[in-house]
Amino acid sequence: MLKYNKLVCDRPTKCNILAIFRAKQTLQLKSTIHLSSYNLKTYIAKINPKRYQTLFTKLIVILSSSWLLVTNVSALSSKSAETEKMITGNPPYILLSDGITPLTDLRQIMGINFPNRNGQGGTEWISAWDTDQTLRAPKGMHFNDVWAYATPTDGVAYNPPALNVDDNDGDQVGGYVSGTIRATWFENDIQIPNDKLSSEIWNCGGPYKLRVEVSNIQAKTQYGLPNNRDYGSSSVEYRIIPNGQICYLRPYEMTNFGDHDPNVFNNTYGFSRSSGFPTTGFQGATYTLVGSGSDQSRYRCSSNNGNGKIKLATLNGYGSNCQVTYTAAQKSAFIQNGTPTITMEYYNGRDWEWLDSFTIPVPAKWPSKGSGREMYYSDDRYVNGSRQFIALEFCAGEKVMYGSALNQTFREKYLYKASELSNNDSHFIRAVGTFMGEWGITKRYGGVWRPDGDLWTADLSSNLQRVYRVMGMTGRIETQSPRYQSTTTVCRGD
Repeated sequence: MLKYNKLVCDRPTKCNILAIFRAKQTLQLKSTIHLSSYNLKTYIAKINPKRYQTLFTKLIVILSSSWLLVTNVSALSSKSAETEKMITGNPPYILLSDGITPLTDLRQIMGINFPNRNGQGGTEWISAWDTDQTLRAPKGMHFNDVWAYATPTDGVAYNPPALNVDDNDGDQVGGYVSGTIRATWFENDIQIPNDKLSSEIWNCGGPYKLRVEVSNIQAKTQYGLPNNRDYGSSSVEYRIIPNGQICYLRPYEMTNFGDHDPNVFNNTYGFSRSSGFPTTGFQGATYTLVGSGSDQSRYRCSSNNGNGKIKLATLNGYGSNCQVTYTAAQKSAFIQNGTPTITMEYYNGRDWEWLDSFTIPVPAKWPSKGSGREMYYSDDRYVNGSRQFIALEFCAGEKVMYGSALNQTFREKYLYKASELSNNDSHFIRAVGTFMGEWGITKRYGGVWRPDGDLWTADLSSNLQRVYRVMGMTGRIETQSPRYQSTTTVCRGD
């Protein structure tokens, strides 16, 4: 028998036979070790099926286990060769420009460097957590004066600068930040062209938006498992208005017949603040103060010294209480102790801030009264044949003699010249200096201009027979018989 890998026998003959058999068995096993298990089993069965059945089973188990062990060791060795430089632990992370603060929220890299709003020069950091606040640009600011986390605001995507990668496991060597940051200017939701970004922000433009977008921000390292951290994408928008002012004074009546003075009048917003409008006034005159930009919803107005002179109301689409209507009947009451001053404020998202003030100019012309009905100029088909001068007597408040009625200077004491009412023979032109040029179709304001709006003037034809009148719906200037109906008398006050 086999015991502890030594041969044991009790007689010499038997020992010889067993020794010969053992040698033969060993040689046969060595020659067949690489055969399939099936062939090995068959061969041993031929030698001695009963005696070696148990030995075969054990040998198969040993060989199978050895094969699995060798296979697993080989696989592990291969895997170890692949990851010998990899460390399993924590993912890398981004450090901000100070090299200390970790990035935990993308808004940390979405702030902007904005010119100091106090006008003292330099820049201030505006956090992305403050986008609810409207930023008022300092005077003289250009679009490209603003930077977004050390990148230009030109609509181009950049890799975020000044960021570093760190790792708690020491894998930061070779680390880098991937992804982009982009900052783009818009006015009224239209992107501002790059060739305009060096321009100064127009004081009556806007509102402006600066959109800052970060996309696919990741911290990556060459080594370590995991070797990246995904921060994702995000965007914020900053609302910016110019330094701001009261930009326009918009008359209630905006008819212009396609003709206006472009130096002082805008077909949408009315007269520019610097135009000098209004130079004329009357009870019921109405206009609206227009602040910077197309969005007027954030403005509100209040008045000083306005009691009994003006009232404020809100016109849909414009600032709260920014519509001004003159309530004083006479110029003397309107200018007593100074004309009213109107203050405009804007809401910055948190508080109301002063924007601008407008003091109404002292009107150069102010009618004293209107007839409120149709009225003949005089009682004859020709002025120089008349004996009663109805329109002049209404304004003078007394009988007018024939000689006075034919005197230009006398007539101008009580009636306006055609050139003071309108500024063009065919139709009025929106411009400063005349009633219809400034206010449009005056009959729409009511008051002294009622009911028809066609107006007698102080001007007579060269033969002193006919009177110049101004047509109320167009401002056309024409001559008519003094007994022409549908004409109103408006008296000079000034």
